[in-house]
Amino acid sequence: MYEPPAVAPQPRAPRARLAWRSIEWTLPFLICGLLIVVMGVFAVMAYRAMRVSTTRAAEASMQVVTQQLTGLLAQSTQRSIVEAANDAKADAFRAYLQTPNAKTEAAAVAQLHRLVARAPQNLSAELRDARGDRVLSSGTFGADKAFAPPAAGHDVEIGPLRTLRDTLYVDVASRIAAAVPADTLGTLVQYIRISSAQSTRASEQLIGPNAEFLVGNRDGSLWTDLDHPMDGPVIDARSTTGITHDTLNGGRLGAIGRVASAPWLVWVGMPMSTVLAPARTMLAQLILAAVVILAFGTAAAWWMSRRLTTPLLDVTYAAEGIAH
Repeated sequence: MYEPPAVAPQPRAPRARLAWRSIEWTLPFLICGLLIVVMGVFAVMAYRAMRVSTTRAAEASMQVVTQQLTGLLAQSTQRSIVEAANDAKADAFRAYLQTPNAKTEAAAVAQLHRLVARAPQNLSAELRDARGDRVLSSGTFGADKAFAPPAAGHDVEIGPLRTLRDTLYVDVASRIAAAVPADTLGTLVQYIRISSAQSTRASEQLIGPNAEFLVGNRDGSLWTDLDHPMDGPVIDARSTTGITHDTLNGGRLGAIGRVASAPWLVWVGMPMSTVLAPARTMLAQLILAAVVILAFGTAAAWWMSRRLTTPLLDVTYAAEGIAH
């Protein structure tokens, strides 16, 4: 009886070959994923640490600069106080307030003119009697301003920063006292323009070109860069560090100091973009290094997986051949 030739069984697809081939590709991907996670966590932690470090360094630097500028401004105002006290001791003012007549009036007005002509920033000077009424003046600047004599126990008092007709100024009130007894005869009021770029240049030299330097009233009613009014910082009355944070112009970090001899505040600040620039530069460098490491690491992992899986694949193929 004729029997058809036996058909050799077809070899089945080697499952092991697929398994080893999957390891050949999954191993590099696994190592690549681990590298991404490790480098990402390291970059985030390093950036946060650098951010805190640069912020604290900027705070310390701005506090030092603020103290220095506050001290310079306090010395300047103290000299103005001493000078104003000497101005109020002029015999012409005392003589007119005690005995007002044509002769004493002419002498007092001449003395007021000399005070105004002494410096270009002097805007005007006026004489007020004991009731606060304006009796003589070398000009009309500030004539309509509400008058406040020096507080009790003060011979000279510097007022807050003010603006009038686009002019930034302060008024210095000096008590005029009689020789004997020391009764108050009246007040000498001088209006002085505020305009100076020296403090701005000093802050730039001390803290950097992006530093901001402002002077303002303690009640926050007016802030200026000593040239024109500016947007001042947000002051937290509960803060004990003198550090300010606000969101103006993308965020600013600053430090505040009090001027002892005037009702003013000094603020030195810097944009947060400038403060965090070193941290962002370091983050960019870390990202670049991570890309390079990731590329080399992935290539090395693929090469290693090939070295490991190729002999195993050869053994698998040989075993399958013997089985067939």
